[in-house]
Amino acid sequence: MHWSDMYAKCGRTVLTTVVFERMPVSDVSSWTTMITGLATHGEDQGAPNKFHDMQRETIQPNIVMMLAVLSACALGGLVGIQLGLLKQMEERKIMVVPTAEHYQYVVVVNMLDRVGHVDDRMRQVLW
Repeated sequence: MHWSDMYAKCGRTVLTTVVFERMPVSDVSSWTTMITGLATHGEDQGAPNKFHDMQRETIQPNIVMMLAVLSACALGGLVGIQLGLLKQMEERKIMVVPTAEHYQYVVVVNMLDRVGHVDDRMRQVLW
């Protein structure tokens, strides 16, 4: 367990960030912890930003990371960002093959339903 994980679980996002930034080496696990901690405690805009920072560091996301960032987007109502990331996964621009979990109700359908776009995405998925 990372120290940043402990602070993230306690809702101490500032300390999470400080510990994360002081880590000599950050792996996909520590980035996932950072993104999940931000999203869980209401800093939804920070999650996609951290994901893009991770990409700039050339760290490859994994299935868990993509679930974390997609969930963060869902929590924050970041429809465009979330659908853009899913599209990048489908087009293999992000080297994680989307699974049923990436499309599950809380991640996509629930978020789209809240903003009145269920029919749009469902048409794309079904047709």
